[in-house]
Amino acid sequence: MDASIRLDELGLPVRMVNALKRNGFITLRDIARRGIVELLGPGIGPETARRLRFELDRRGISHEIPRRFVKRIS
Repeated sequence: MDASIRLDELGLPVRMVNALKRNGFITLRDIARRGIVELLGPGIGPETARRLRFELDRRGISHEIPRRFVKRIS
């Protein structure tokens, strides 16, 4: 359960990581500490939230990203 993992170490798409960095998110801890309202913003949408929720869940890190906001975009 290491929340200090940098987002660019997760194998996420470069555009996704760059959008997160522009919005002040550098580590999984940064994501876990904020709610969905703070997470969604310029360049950060439901697909990014879904991927981040998956990464947090698989590491057992507590977070505030609800499932209803992270449905797959078809």
